[in-house]
Amino acid sequence: MATTRTGIPTASLKPRSCSPPSIPKPSLKRTNTTQSSPKLPPPPHLLNEKLTLPSGQTLGYAIYNPQPPQSASSSTKTSSKPLIYLHGYPSSRLEGLNFNTWPKKHNFTLIIPDRPGFGLSSPDPSRTLLSWTNDIRALSHHLHLSSFYILGCSGGGPYALSCAHALPGDMLLGVGVIAGSPSWYTSTDVGKASLNAKDVTLSRRVLAWGSLSCPGFIERVVDGVLGCLRWAVKTEFVGGLIDRWIEGVKQQPQEQERHIEEGSEGNTRSTGSEKPNPSSSSSLEERDFQKQDPPETDELSLSITEARNNLLSSSLEAFTQGSRATIQEARLLSQPWGFELEDIRYDGIKIWHGVRDINAPISMVRDMVERLPESTVFTEIDADHYSMGYFFEDALVGLLDSGGGGDLKGLEGRQGVEDIES
Repeated sequence: MATTRTGIPTASLKPRSCSPPSIPKPSLKRTNTTQSSPKLPPPPHLLNEKLTLPSGQTLGYAIYNPQPPQSASSSTKTSSKPLIYLHGYPSSRLEGLNFNTWPKKHNFTLIIPDRPGFGLSSPDPSRTLLSWTNDIRALSHHLHLSSFYILGCSGGGPYALSCAHALPGDMLLGVGVIAGSPSWYTSTDVGKASLNAKDVTLSRRVLAWGSLSCPGFIERVVDGVLGCLRWAVKTEFVGGLIDRWIEGVKQQPQEQERHIEEGSEGNTRSTGSEKPNPSSSSSLEERDFQKQDPPETDELSLSITEARNNLLSSSLEAFTQGSRATIQEARLLSQPWGFELEDIRYDGIKIWHGVRDINAPISMVRDMVERLPESTVFTEIDADHYSMGYFFEDALVGLLDSGGGGDLKGLEGRQGVEDIES
């Protein structure tokens, strides 16, 4: 089978003014406009937006691919689809820089909130996976979104499932998880829960243990390491190491074929006890996913330097407030999530995962998928955690094709001129 090779994700979008938008301190240029002023094209990125939540805390978020302003008399309604993307761990709203031209190419607006304590968002020591869905409700209300897609990647995967559990079904146009972190437990019931983490790497076990037993000590260690890393990544030697790692990840999909043969392990399958019916719509979607042509590499792929800069920007932004949120999230993701996977009633969750993923072991993901609704579509791909990025566009298309267009009222581009630095 032909290997599909996809670039790693960059892009752009806009909200209404419930609270003043966040603007970076340096290099701000704004031209005030009046009602009679002509409407200007939206800026390419809105990277530093802020929303004040009902609790008084701040939610930071970025919007990619803002839509042009529409006049009140215009009868044309934008067909761009709103997608709320839940970033990895540890990462930030700047992860959207890796989406390149996909939002424009596939006509969707990309919204990425920082989770509490990451990037621009206020810390919340008492948060849970379920309580965080209230932030998504507040953000969607702020942006006038009556419905939207949810996609969680890596550490954002459990949060996507919490949205599928807690948010109204008519609010969600589609829910997807790519290379998502699996549950370490078989149940949230303390009396019945059993640890299912036999394939978790030693480093993740140590971090999970430390986040519970001595979080303050782990935080000081991580903050010290981060101080060294911020200096090291600016050196030519470390920059070269990162470039070679990215180059190696880029080459992996060229050397691998997808493990998608119906009826065999490592295939595209649903979670039901029976194989998917080849004539069903879900099976057709799976075959389309398998047969998708490789992207135009000169148009969609980021250069090694761009990929490195975007990776460092999104990763280091996660630690703007230190490492406390990272330690907290290690604890949240490695403990029972606070809801039973069997209780999720949302139909048609889509999950894509690499069979060679050691960060999120495929054995644990398979166990987790068996507990999800039977309508879940589960696609296994011959890739590891990082080379899954080259199947990301396929996953996006598969998710966006699963629902309607959504409501983008309030997501139009700004009137006026802003110079926003990333």
